[in-house]
Amino acid sequence: MLKSLMINQRLVPVPIPVKNLRDAFEWIEASMIPDGQSLTSAVLDGKSVIEMWQGHVNLSTVPLTASSKFEVRVESPTDLALQSLEAAHNMCCAVLRNIKLIAVNLWQAPPLSDQSELQQMSEDVEIVIDLIDHSKDLGVDTYVDFGPMIDLQAHLKKVILNLSAAFARSDWRACAQILLRDTNTSTGLESTLKSLQEEFESAHLRVLTSRAPALIAQL
Repeated sequence: MLKSLMINQRLVPVPIPVKNLRDAFEWIEASMIPDGQSLTSAVLDGKSVIEMWQGHVNLSTVPLTASSKFEVRVESPTDLALQSLEAAHNMCCAVLRNIKLIAVNLWQAPPLSDQSELQQMSEDVEIVIDLIDHSKDLGVDTYVDFGPMIDLQAHLKKVILNLSAAFARSDWRACAQILLRDTNTSTGLESTLKSLQEEFESAHLRVLTSRAPALIAQL
């Protein structure tokens, strides 16, 4: 039987007989998840099993013993929003660290050269776009004005479309200009990401501040 498990990196003893994974999930849901929060991660002996629970697999066939290592995370939408905003900010930082070097390489590159770094950058930017959608769907718009972020996201989508078109015709100089050049009517990828960085920082701070009363109440 399972003797203990890690919940949000804290060791918790199991006070009832838990012989298999179904027992464990049912006990966690009944006793260990506060209102407004949910189980977001479950790892048994190094393997994710949250998908098994969500897929209604017969978990009674997965035995647990005293040596089983079971780790779960229980989080609120606010926690998830903070993680998404931080991840988006970090992704922007990662792209911006390399963007000038990639633009210089593009400007000097022959037409048939490999541009895998540019492809990877585009994929990273698309992750930023998805993280914005994820953040605004988590119910923290009471604290955060997502308007400016959504406007920047829309522009970011146009930048990626233009970048894809230039990439398809192997116009590396056009790609370099899209990365760095600002005009009177539009901004390049670099400037757009810098503006988004500021929005992510501001939103993260507002969501974090919104948690302060609840954290104080727990002290």
